[in-house]
Amino acid sequence: MSLLDRLHELGERLRIFEARPKANAAKLAKIATRTVTLSDLTTEIRQDELRALAELPAELSVAFEKVFEAAGIKSPGHGWTAARLKQLLESDQFKTMDRPSVQRSVLNILADEKVDVEDIVKDVIAHDQALDAFETFTRKKMLDRIAARQKKVAEVETQIASLQEQRERLTHETETDEQHWTAWLERKRAYERDLSRTISYLVDRLVVSIDEQ
Repeated sequence: MSLLDRLHELGERLRIFEARPKANAAKLAKIATRTVTLSDLTTEIRQDELRALAELPAELSVAFEKVFEAAGIKSPGHGWTAARLKQLLESDQFKTMDRPSVQRSVLNILADEKVDVEDIVKDVIAHDQALDAFETFTRKKMLDRIAARQKKVAEVETQIASLQEQRERLTHETETDEQHWTAWLERKRAYERDLSRTISYLVDRLVVSIDEQ
């Protein structure tokens, strides 16, 4: 389920955190929330470009950066993106801080640099939208490949069944042929023995060939 799908399940509105300006230099900024609608946060994604990217032979090897580029995602002018925020959160200055302290510190940094938190939220959602759209196209392509293979497998299995049936028929024909041949040889030998006994009254040596093997 995509981020937007999860947000839609929770409702059309989302609260984002931000640091309110300090009343004076001696006071810490106040953490507050602001409600925005999902339509305020979504970005138009270039579907055709993503579809074309997914049509590449090795679509699952395409770097995420290429996906975001094809989707038309552009970084905010102030340079604060989801990637930069992640880098900040992973820096040494936050390693020993608890979550509330990290949140307050980050929001203060963004407020000091006059960065609208909504811009970063939009950036996160845009990246999620791009990946979800690319997934949709690659999934269809994968399912088409699987369907084609399954069809081929069914054809091969039909061929195998036909070949097995043919093998069984040929084996049966061979066994039947050998049985008939053995029976015929027995009749031939019996007839030749009769001939030999019959002619033995007229000649003093064997004149009939008898194969007893």
